[in-house]
Amino acid sequence: MNPLLIHGLLMGAGFGLMTSAGVVSRFLKRKRWWLKGHRALGIAGTVTLVPGAAAAYFLVEVSTGVHLQEPHTWLGTTALALSWTAPVLGLLAFRIRAHAVRLRTVHRWIGRLALAAALLTVLTGLRLAGLL
Repeated sequence: MNPLLIHGLLMGAGFGLMTSAGVVSRFLKRKRWWLKGHRALGIAGTVTLVPGAAAAYFLVEVSTGVHLQEPHTWLGTTALALSWTAPVLGLLAFRIRAHAVRLRTVHRWIGRLALAAALLTVLTGLRLAGLL
C-alpha cells in the first residue's frame, strides 16, 4: 500500500480521535462516562499518530532522504510532541494531587495547542499533496 495514503489515513484518524476527545471534554462533562471516553479517545488518537508518523518517515527516507524541510513536517513534529504531552499531563493530574489544578490547566492548554497544530498540519499536508 502507498505510504502516503497510509500516512494520510492514520494521521487523519488520529486527528479525528483527538478532536473527539476534545469535544467530549468540552461538551459532554455532564455525562457520567465523559472522563473514560475522553481518556480513551485521546490516547487512541495519540497512539494512532505513531504509525502515521512512521509512514511519513519511511516515505521521506525512500524519496529524498531529507527530513524536516517543509512547514508541514515541522508542524507535524510539533503536533506529535504536544499530542503526547497532553495525556501525560492529564494522567499526572490524577497522580500528583498537590499540583492537580495546575496540571489540569496546562493539560487543557497543551491539548488545545495540539489540536491547533494538528489542524494546521492537516491543512499544509493537503496543500503539499495538491488537494488544497
